[in-house]
Amino acid sequence: MAKQLSCGVILTNGYQLLAIVPWGKKNSLDIPKGHIEPGESPAVCAARELEEETSFEVAPSSLKDLGTFSYTADKDLHLFLHKVTSLPKVETLKCLSTFTNQYGRVVPEATGFCLASFNDPRFYASLQPLLFLVQKSL
Repeated sequence: MAKQLSCGVILTNGYQLLAIVPWGKKNSLDIPKGHIEPGESPAVCAARELEEETSFEVAPSSLKDLGTFSYTADKDLHLFLHKVTSLPKVETLKCLSTFTNQYGRVVPEATGFCLASFNDPRFYASLQPLLFLVQKSL
């Protein structure tokens, strides 16, 4: 079976990056990312996921393509970088995407946001080596 593909954006000022707190995982951090839709380019998917999960809009053409990486046993991650002079204020962000949880409730994919260092140990273990590589390249 082929691996699934997710696309995500590392939104950074070069020192910190925008992280989301996934629903139900208050002690974990992730980057805005998600599954690519049929016919969608990776850059369009990454920009869409960033907007859906944070309400922060970027043009797909403004994203720097970092490539596709092995992420988990069943998923690859196509990463993009968007470097800004100043990161958005987390209190201005809002998650626009939802899912139905195991109890049948519709909940937001992200329940919070923070500005984190690239080596913050709360990032998912599968994401940490990728963030390390990105930070070294900045």
